[in-house]
Amino acid sequence: MQNRRASARDSLSRYAFENLTRRRWWRLLAKRSLYTVLRAAYPFDRWHCRVVRENCRYFDRVRALHGELRPDATVEVGSGLGEIVSGLESPILIGVDRDAAVIRAARLLRGRRVTFLHMSELERMESLLGQSASACLLFLNWFHVYRPEEVQRFAREYVRRTNATHVIFDVINEGPGGYRFRHTPEMLLDIGPIIAVRDAGDGIRRLVALRANHGNQSARLHDANE
Repeated sequence: MQNRRASARDSLSRYAFENLTRRRWWRLLAKRSLYTVLRAAYPFDRWHCRVVRENCRYFDRVRALHGELRPDATVEVGSGLGEIVSGLESPILIGVDRDAAVIRAARLLRGRRVTFLHMSELERMESLLGQSASACLLFLNWFHVYRPEEVQRFAREYVRRTNATHVIFDVINEGPGGYRFRHTPEMLLDIGPIIAVRDAGDGIRRLVALRANHGNQSARLHDANE
């Protein structure tokens, strides 16, 4: 028993030391601390303090898939503090959220790079997109509390209002608990055909990319299940 306890202490010590030597861990700690302080001034949902790029192992896969599409504009619906959308490359980056407090905080943090809009400001979003030749919509990590028909309804609405050429969303694999609804890659086929399905790298989800039927970009990606 004592040997097992000593071994557990040694493993914990090694784990703590390894974390202390990782820049990623320090960035994670700094961001969470900053967001906790920021939440005192802007009372957004505590969940946003946990969704940090350094802690979201699927971010690199999202960025790679988005990079293959190379859209002129990118709109993330449910952007929160902008952890994901601010790390992507597009001439126009827009984050939309229904939480007015988190939008104000996001503008303070990343307002120079990303235009953050409340859901009541969608007309401004349409104006900003203007004549963009291609636009990518992101739906990530939040709509699993909604029924498929609800997701389909607001996905169609955003595709229409953004004139999106592509959509990227995530689906939860079989196994991981804590999710109210499990959607399928085929859930949004009425918007357009699937052009890629990729493992997200976090052991929980897959990333799905589709091309909107009204899109004017003909480039296709190779389907993949990695």
